[in-house]
Amino acid sequence: MLYASLAALAVMGVSLIGVITTYHAVRDWVAHNLHFLVSLSAGLFVVVTYGLLQEASSTLPLQGILFWTLFGFGVVYTISTFLPESHHHHTDDECCPEEPGPHAWRILAADAIHNIGDGIILLPAFLVSVPLGISVTIGILIHEAIQEISEFFILKRAGLTTGQALLQNFLVSSTILIGVIISIFLSTIEGIEPIVLSVAAGAFIFVIFKDLLPHSIGKAG
Repeated sequence: MLYASLAALAVMGVSLIGVITTYHAVRDWVAHNLHFLVSLSAGLFVVVTYGLLQEASSTLPLQGILFWTLFGFGVVYTISTFLPESHHHHTDDECCPEEPGPHAWRILAADAIHNIGDGIILLPAFLVSVPLGISVTIGILIHEAIQEISEFFILKRAGLTTGQALLQNFLVSSTILIGVIISIFLSTIEGIEPIVLSVAAGAFIFVIFKDLLPHSIGKAG
């Protein structure tokens, strides 16, 4: 529980990374190398997904793993379909120019839901093993850093000051603590850990194929 809480606080801290984009040299470097960072995030998510499924397979039968992995994939797919802003934006020009304000707030609301999901994943990962928990945390941290930078741009375009944009990102990131609290209650249910890990693996698979790989391959091409 302590490790999961520290990991959640680290993710919250990453929400302030947008401030580095106020320095032109750093902003230009991030913009130029963004597809490499996304590719790194995709690679880490593949490794993390494999680790989650490997741990789940120690207690769940293959049919159970397939069912809950598909369930996790389906949940994220459904959220993405009915709430398109839950798709992670990796460039600031993805913000709708016609109505930047409302669009920005919808993105923040969708990100809050995503962060709750991240929080739910953290505790079971650390309960299985500290190395797995650290791997999941690193994957979330890098992906979240990329997300927070793009959201910072979007909020700035929506008319917020630097301080206001950073505060909004931090508040939204703090919803990861809600996920950790939910996970604490779920952990009291016997046999829930492999199910949560399988669901998390399905969610990661969706993010890899729907979000990370298309952006990485598209930029590389």
